[in-house]
Amino acid sequence: MKTLSTQKFGLTLALVSALAACGGGVPDTDGIARATPLLDDDGNLQPTVAAAPADTRARIRSGRYATPEQAADLARAFDNRVLDIDLDCCGNVGPDLAVNIAFGIQAAADLANDTPVLVRGQDAREVAAVAERLARTGYDRVFVVTQ
Repeated sequence: MKTLSTQKFGLTLALVSALAACGGGVPDTDGIARATPLLDDDGNLQPTVAAAPADTRARIRSGRYATPEQAADLARAFDNRVLDIDLDCCGNVGPDLAVNIAFGIQAAADLANDTPVLVRGQDAREVAAVAERLARTGYDRVFVVTQ
């Protein structure tokens, strides 16, 4: 019986050590677990670990993807001064209108050109098309928010 308890303890210790080593489940100082940030403390892009869409035609050249949690953390870090483009907000807006909406929001909110851009929606290919267009127009911090 004692051997079984020792085996369970060893397995538990190994699992907890593995979880801590990869940073999973480690709370921040306020006790809330955080997603890996998309930008470092100096505002430089961090590598994203979110999975790219399985559909290769729904991927973007920069490879910048964010989970909904990472996107929310980024918005909070910038006091919600990010361009958050939800393609599902207003029916089928299409890529052209979505890009124009981004320009309008940026102008209305007086946001800088290096403002982070979050693009999300149900149609992964359309989201990728909008993200690519925004990147081509000069936005260098465009993230696709994966579902």
